[in-house]
Amino acid sequence: MEKSQYFDHLVKTLKKLQRLSEKELGRIEPVIRRAMASGIQDMNYLESITEPLHDLVFSGVGEGLYAEYPDYVESLIL
Repeated sequence: MEKSQYFDHLVKTLKKLQRLSEKELGRIEPVIRRAMASGIQDMNYLESITEPLHDLVFSGVGEGLYAEYPDYVESLIL
């Protein structure tokens, strides 16, 4: 396989991972937003629904939601 073929394969793979990450965010974002809008304070539940978000942030997806969530948790503590 030539370098250009490897590169093309890598680009396709990364695009597929991006699409999968965006699909996962589409699945978990409504759950997290409902919990915040409802004022849920059960930290065990909140941690369980946001755990997948941590992985997505490192792939560059979900950064906006991840930025909002700590503010919500902080508001529960104060």
